[in-house]
Amino acid sequence: MRSFIVFVLLSLFSFGCVAEDIRYVCPPHIAVSEAIKSRPSEWQVFNQDIDNNAKHYLEYVSFSDGHPQDLAYLRPSSEIKHKSNNEALTTSLFEMTGVSPDGMYLICGYAQTTVTLIKSVGSAYKVCKVASSDVTHVIKSIKCN
Repeated sequence: MRSFIVFVLLSLFSFGCVAEDIRYVCPPHIAVSEAIKSRPSEWQVFNQDIDNNAKHYLEYVSFSDGHPQDLAYLRPSSEIKHKSNNEALTTSLFEMTGVSPDGMYLICGYAQTTVTLIKSVGSAYKVCKVASSDVTHVIKSIKCN
């Protein structure tokens, strides 16, 4: 019985000490519609986007200290070049040393649009890592711990 209690206590202690990576995934693409708010008189509107279902592909990932409307964007503290499955990658490290009571936000940015997707990720993480391909620039992973 005593060894069982020691086992349980050690299991609980070691579980609390292991920092597990939490993975996030930005949607790979979004559809955005563009429209003019006010057409000047004597002018016609012509939208060159003939495919109204055009996809805007994920272009970058960033983080902010508090809601992105506050413009407190984080810069990577460092970048690591490495290979995985024979693919050249760069992993950007973001130190999550935020001070905002709103916590940190993940920002997913898309090509050829100002529309971004944001998600609150709280304030429990110390570091987030974003890995991207050096050749295709595709985001491969987002991990926080």
